[in-house]
Amino acid sequence: MRTALTGKPPLDETRLYTFLAETLFNGLFWVHFWSCIACLYKRSVVRRERLFMPIFCVAWLIWIGITAHWICCTISIFKAFIAPPDESYCVDAGSDSRASASFANTKSAWLVAEPVSYAWAAILADGFLIYRLFVVWSGNWWIIIFPSITVLGVIVVTTMTGVLFVTSGEFVFGASKGWTTAAFALTTAINSYSTGFIAYRIHKTQQNSQGTRVFRSTFDKIVEVLVQSAAIHCLLSCISLILMVIDSNAVFITVGMAVPTIGIIFSMIVTRTHDHITEEYNRLHNNVRRRSDSAAETGTAGSILRSTRHEESTPRMSTMRTSTIRTSTISQNASMVDSNSIKDEDLVESSVHSPSPISEKPVEFAADRENIV
Repeated sequence: MRTALTGKPPLDETRLYTFLAETLFNGLFWVHFWSCIACLYKRSVVRRERLFMPIFCVAWLIWIGITAHWICCTISIFKAFIAPPDESYCVDAGSDSRASASFANTKSAWLVAEPVSYAWAAILADGFLIYRLFVVWSGNWWIIIFPSITVLGVIVVTTMTGVLFVTSGEFVFGASKGWTTAAFALTTAINSYSTGFIAYRIHKTQQNSQGTRVFRSTFDKIVEVLVQSAAIHCLLSCISLILMVIDSNAVFITVGMAVPTIGIIFSMIVTRTHDHITEEYNRLHNNVRRRSDSAAETGTAGSILRSTRHEESTPRMSTMRTSTIRTSTISQNASMVDSNSIKDEDLVESSVHSPSPISEKPVEFAADRENIV
């Protein structure tokens, strides 16, 4: 089908736009991906379970596919636009540029690895979307029969596409176009089916829970449905299918945007479905921090008390305290004798030389301290 977009825009411009768009979306993906990994780590801490659960491994497999696709795209850009020093850069007037010829070379390993990495990430995303459909519909096996069979078809069709793309030596719109279009059609069917049923289920749940759950605005409802149902990925799949049918080079742009979008949707679903885990982890972390601070304060007070007891129990300190108390007691007794004008020498002598009840208490106090320590 020939249209105004057939063969447009030029291949070299298209691939450059693809690289810019994919790099931008990859930045968003990395932010959401690390939030997803942090959320899964918090879940393992709160639930006291192992970190390497299936969903954790799937997250890293999707990251590998998306990152591999971006690396292949980057290397292809450099190899196409930077001419080697041992080759002459010469093209005929009106012919394709050297970059376009480089991008059309199906023998390049990096150009072959690009669709392979995209198929890797897309199949994982379709599998996760089917699992999400199964969970939202409360473990209903009948609801996932059609998308499961379709995923098997995607695997077969993608394999045939890769084989024809390498063996035929033709561009993506050549011998492998029919299989490539079929792969996009099956992926679109999976996404449309799963997205529709997930969105319907979430919408019904929101209607039934309006009495108990209050949404801040209608915008929140729309975002909830779009994220949980992966509607954005479904939209990009539909656009890619249309562009593939009309032989437009713009399909590279939509595919470049769809690859990191797969990871963004996956990470956002995991993060939004584990909000309560994050809150529980933060509450647990704050409790542990408060307990540690309280223990530190208790330990400081205890060390001060122990040092005070140690000083009081030292023999030298005990002797000095006892001598000081005795001297003050004798001075007090002498002043009492002078103030009352006592003339009896025996009374004065007994007041000075005989131990009074007051002077015995410090000795007993010091002895008690020594016995305690």
